[in-house]
Amino acid sequence: MPLSSTDASRRIVSRRWRALLAVALVLLVGTGAVLAWRIAHEPPRIDWSRARSIEPLELPSFELVDLDGATCSRSDLEGRVWILDLVSLQCGACGPTSGSLADLQERLAGAEIGFVTVSISREDGVGALRSHQRSYRRADPQRWRILLCDETYAPRLAVLLGAAGSERHVLAGLVAPRPRFFLVDREARVRGAFDARRPAELDQLVADALALARSAP
Repeated sequence: MPLSSTDASRRIVSRRWRALLAVALVLLVGTGAVLAWRIAHEPPRIDWSRARSIEPLELPSFELVDLDGATCSRSDLEGRVWILDLVSLQCGACGPTSGSLADLQERLAGAEIGFVTVSISREDGVGALRSHQRSYRRADPQRWRILLCDETYAPRLAVLLGAAGSERHVLAGLVAPRPRFFLVDREARVRGAFDARRPAELDQLVADALALARSAP
């Protein structure tokens, strides 16, 4: 029996709905897969104010330039223990970190421990950062490497280490890094964070850094 025009229209509408549902299902599955991938690959969110000791957190790959124009990458940190901090000369809270760095250098003299500061402000030029370094006369510049901010790697580090809410904030100059040191092991992994304003935390940083430096590679 031939279909009436009404039945034919209903079948067409039914096919269209099935096609739309199939497309919606594919989109839903695809969105779920993307979200699952992001969750699996997102770095863990850490309360850095309470992170004196954490599960080793691998630093992302980076390539930044220091005050002498030499390139520093993640691989350059491997094989040595480092004390890392973030700085923005536009932020008044950065002074305690740089001031404490000179004291840490004295307390860790003779140990195979390096010091690296990463600028997270694109307004911090070579001249300004070098003046900042020289203002702490007791600090040894040969043991203190300062890396310039860029548009890619420094913002990622700032977000990972809790100094900015997003990479866009860094690029817009909306950063206020806490006066905090990060202990980095020989595999370029963060092992803890320490408040530069608290003597007890600095004592723990020295003890933990020496323990890492003395441990077998």
